[in-house]
Formats: sequence, C-alpha cells, structure tokens
Amino acid sequence: AVLMAAPATSDSRHPRRAHRSRTVLKLRASPFGELHSCLLLLLAIASRSAAAATVASVSSSLEYDTFSSAHPQGAMVAVIAPWCGHSRALRPELEAAAEALAGAVAVASVDGTVAEDVATKLDVKGYPSIFFLRDGEADEYDGPRTAAALSSWATAMRNPPLSRPDSPLALAAWLAANTGGGAAAVLFATEIDAALRASFQGVAAALSGPKQNPAGKENSGRPGVSCAVTGIAPAELKGSYPGLSGIDAPALIVFGPEGRVATLTPDTAAAFAATAAPDTATPTPASPSSSPGPPGMGRRGLQR
Repeated sequence: AVLMAAPATSDSRHPRRAHRSRTVLKLRASPFGELHSCLLLLLAIASRSAAAATVASVSSSLEYDTFSSAHPQGAMVAVIAPWCGHSRALRPELEAAAEALAGAVAVASVDGTVAEDVATKLDVKGYPSIFFLRDGEADEYDGPRTAAALSSWATAMRNPPLSRPDSPLALAAWLAANTGGGAAAVLFATEIDAALRASFQGVAAALSGPKQNPAGKENSGRPGVSCAVTGIAPAELKGSYPGLSGIDAPALIVFGPEGRVATLTPDTAAAFAATAAPDTATPTPASPSSSPGPPGMGRRGLQR
C-alpha cells in the first residue's frame, strides 16, 4: 500500500472539515503492494508446511522397510503413542531436530499403536522410543529428548569418530592415547569393501563416546570404545603385542590396558557368535539380511 499526502481544501458544504487538519492522508491501494503481500503469505504457509513435512509418517511395516531402505546411511525414527504425554511433548522437539538435520539425516515418526509389528521388530518397551537406523540395524537413543540433543546424537551417529592411522608408528601412538582407561577397537583390513565399512561404521557410532542415561549424564559403568580402521598388517605391532603374531587381516582387534588384546577374525567369528550371550540392551535387528561383511563379521558380531 502507498500512503499519499494531499493538502486539505476548503469545502463550502462542510466548513468544519477544512479546520480539522492541514493535511489529509489517503491510503491508495497498489497492485504491486497487494502482490507482494500475497507472496509473503504464500511463502509463510509453504515454510510452515515444509517444516511439518520434514518428519515422515510411518504406519506399517512395509512403510518402515521402505523408509529404512531409502536411507541406508542413516535415519532417525521415533516410535510414539498418541495417548502418551511424553510422546506429545516430543513432537515439536522432533520437528525442530528434523529441520536442523534436513539434507543429512531423515526423520520419521511411527505410531506404535498402529504399526505394532514395527514396535515389536524394534523391541520397543515404552513410549516414546527413538532409534537410529543404518543398513537395517537399529540403535536406541537414551539421552535428553530435546531438539539440540537429538540432532547432535543423530549427527554423531551419521558421522561417527573413526580414526585412520596409516602407519605402525601412528597406530601405536593412537593406541597409547586411547587405551589408558578403556578399550580401543581396530579393524585391520587391507581392502575394505562397502559392506564391511558400513558394518564397522555402525559399530563406531554405537560404541564411541560414553553411554548416557535419560537425564543426559554419562554412565561411567559403560565407557566408550574408541574405534579405528587401518590397512597395515596386525603382525606389524607384534613387538608391543606378541599375541598378534600370525594374525592376518581382516581382523577386529580390541586393545585394552597393559597390552591385553582380543581378536576376532572370520575363522573365529562364528564360534564367538555361537557362545556369546545375546546383548539384551540392543534392539532386534530390523531384518534377517542385515549382516554385511565377511561371514561371521557382521555388524552385531563386531559390536559384541
């Protein structure tokens, strides 16, 4: 709209009108102003619609599998119940997190009271439950339910800290820095195919950094495990770790304090999987085929 100023003129029929003011402001509509206002309104509506649409709605096992397959490198899923107050409180936080993660991590919401098979598949024990999906595997979140915490966690899960020492000297220095008070896991592989890389990236995402409780405080009972991948041969460290003599790649070796090591290779992985107690804190794998990598060295085997 355009404000036009015009001097007041005397009006013989209404003499008092000329005394009221020296200037009269007239509001004249402009077609350009009207178009601009309409465009602003449409942009505001589109912006609100886009924000709401950043959280996909999943209501069946088929939709869940489709969503998971469409985002093999990372997606965050919240399983909720409409009657749950905590689920309702999570909704705006989830939408804000989805906006922050747009283009990096897809976000979906699942009504667990409708898609009960999805809730069963993810071993949901309460509402809301939040998971990060990668290559068909699900890792449960147990931190604060705020947009900032959710987006930070999803970003860390999508791009976990994974060191890549490229020489025996660099690896020895990395181990010295990461085994003082805990464990460090190193994947030795001269050729790392996409499946094995995806498996170990999932391991690094799940184990790197201290586990947190819902209040956001670190649980010192389960320290993080630093992870690295290298193309050097395990035997190149036999001077410091005699137990690595004769170990060939690919191998996952966990290094502990005082030179202790534990080794997992394709030859020993099957026996380990048969004797290892199931990890009850880990959700059931999303699909029976989600164990990429060499035989016996799939995601869950490596993580255990």
